[in-house]
Amino acid sequence: MANPLKDERIGQRLGDYRIERVLATGGMARIYVGKDDKLDREAAVKVLTQEMVESDSVLAQRFEREARAVARLDHPNIIPIYQYGQQDEVFFLAMKLVRGRDLADEIKAIQKAGAFLPVQRMLAILRQIADALDHAHSHGIIHRDVKPSNVLIEESTDRAILTDFGLVLQQTEIDKTMGTAFGTPRYISPEQALASESVVPQSDVYSLAVIVYEIVTGQQVFKADTAMQIALSHISDPPPPPTTIKADIPKAVEYEILKALSKDPDARHERASQFIEALAEAYGMAKSPVASSAHRPDTQPLDDLPAGSRKKSSLPLLALVGVVLAVLVAAVALMTGGDDPAGLVPSGAGIVPIVAPVELGAAQSAQIRYNREALALYNPADVALSVHQLQITRGGVLGFDGTAQVNAQRLLPGECVVVQTAESRVALPSEWECGRVRNLILRYGDGLFWRGEDGDFRVNLPDGATVDCPLTDADGDGVTCDITLPAIDGDAA
Repeated sequence: MANPLKDERIGQRLGDYRIERVLATGGMARIYVGKDDKLDREAAVKVLTQEMVESDSVLAQRFEREARAVARLDHPNIIPIYQYGQQDEVFFLAMKLVRGRDLADEIKAIQKAGAFLPVQRMLAILRQIADALDHAHSHGIIHRDVKPSNVLIEESTDRAILTDFGLVLQQTEIDKTMGTAFGTPRYISPEQALASESVVPQSDVYSLAVIVYEIVTGQQVFKADTAMQIALSHISDPPPPPTTIKADIPKAVEYEILKALSKDPDARHERASQFIEALAEAYGMAKSPVASSAHRPDTQPLDDLPAGSRKKSSLPLLALVGVVLAVLVAAVALMTGGDDPAGLVPSGAGIVPIVAPVELGAAQSAQIRYNREALALYNPADVALSVHQLQITRGGVLGFDGTAQVNAQRLLPGECVVVQTAESRVALPSEWECGRVRNLILRYGDGLFWRGEDGDFRVNLPDGATVDCPLTDADGDGVTCDITLPAIDGDAA
């Protein structure tokens, strides 16, 4: 039987490199060990054959993009390139040969032994990768395929090196594959799962958070039978809180992980290193003082934010058109319960972090106010109210989850948490008396769980009671549905 790791290219030269042996084979390229005899230096030589190029017209462009992108970057934790060229109908890219193993193998070996990667080890590796990502982002380069197998651990130095920039996107260019989702479904961000050109630097932060989640829980964020189902879960499903899988994970750590896994890129940590340092602080292992999001105010109205932090989100589904949107919406509808026209997908404005348990007091009156355009949870009391374990469903389909979707899981006195239909916020009726507003933007289609002419939606209250509220198609003041929520002791106005 022929050895699959031998081929006719071994012994030939590509540029300065004599090909010695096959190192790895992937779906889009083959990697060899090559030797530069003049410099007496080995390299990893990535090869894209003419047959591969002919089967996919954009492969050559992406290959050259990878070479140009990495050539612009000079960082100790980013794989350096030595040479790029085209020869005998073959594209090749020579890079540093890293001797060691990748992070995926290290995690697998630890978990196979029934253990977890030590926190100190995780932070030591991911700090380096976060620095590498920040460096790439500062040059307008987004990796788009951050995953453990693309993190190499050099045996001689224990240095972590980010590699495989094959899906890299420069923010100043237009992706020729617009409307197509590239990436590894297990680690893909929601916006990238919809369309790869929608990525922002925080897309890499999301992928980094998926890695952290897997390391600390020992489980994947989402599991499914197909890659499409996994991608759809990243788009629409709240990630299971890590403490529901491993109870001894600190709540502050859970907070930072779920923040980085927000569906909305703007709700995540701005930089990869900011996420890792906040994580380190949550573990009590901060390298230097950082402004952890766990210490920020519980809520901040959008209108109070500095202008520079109100960046345009990369998840405006209403602006996406074409076949990809239609397929995804149809698939999500099937996954989330089928033919209920109003609540196909959770409102998913971004899953925000869970906070530590608080002392709860007596139940207080609260209201759900809604018309055809928006729904608001309103707190008329003079104390903060908890929305932990508050859920709204219709036909058994989850439309709203206070635990996952409301920052700090509380409503401040006079505050409205508003769910709306589009990125451009509608004007709320003055009769709703919202003294302070936080907005959750409904991004996944226009099926609103509270809209309809007949029927009800169900409110599952924190104390286990339920309230059925009538659907509405009315404009203006709309409908008010009375509920009760527990007060948070010691959290008065």
